[in-house]
Amino acid sequence: MLRTVSFAALAAACAVFAGPAHAQDSGGAASADAAKLEAVAAIGELAGRLKEYLGAAIKEQGAAGAVAACKQIAPEAAASAGEAHTLTIRRTALKLRNPANAPDAFEARVLASFVEKAAAGADVNTLAHGEIVDTEAGKAFRFMKAIPMAEQPCSACHGGDLKPDVAAKIREIYPQDQATGFKPGEIRGAFSVTKPLI
Repeated sequence: MLRTVSFAALAAACAVFAGPAHAQDSGGAASADAAKLEAVAAIGELAGRLKEYLGAAIKEQGAAGAVAACKQIAPEAAASAGEAHTLTIRRTALKLRNPANAPDAFEARVLASFVEKAAAGADVNTLAHGEIVDTEAGKAFRFMKAIPMAEQPCSACHGGDLKPDVAAKIREIYPQDQATGFKPGEIRGAFSVTKPLI
């Protein structure tokens, strides 16, 4: 790990951080600033697409149908946002629905810090974290933004009072589901971005 960047002032809607890029001998700071802008833009796009697609699925198929649709929609939307910004983006959480979204060590550490900060009174909408890290492929910028539990449309499938058909569909598709019982404003999980630095 080369440096840590704190983004406590990141806006709820993933508004672009307007801080200046700072030159560094290795170009690391300038590269991190550019990668940060790409990460924030990709998160904004993915969040918008998921809200739009899942809202439409709930209207057309009901919440139970949206559970099945989400399994296909979310990875496709993440792949599209990632390709548009030459990075990888995904969602992860400590309480998983899809085991394929399990956090790696970096993500688990950052998620735990988000939970700790939220418990201390931090606004979940502002929780974000970025670092330049060493990977087998070289340096990369990793960025995470907390996903707050929203009343709509999230409560229909992640809340504490699920309709019986929704609960049954979740058990059918995700028999090991842990991602229910959330209250609005709690940390549901996080967006996680990895952007290679060249």
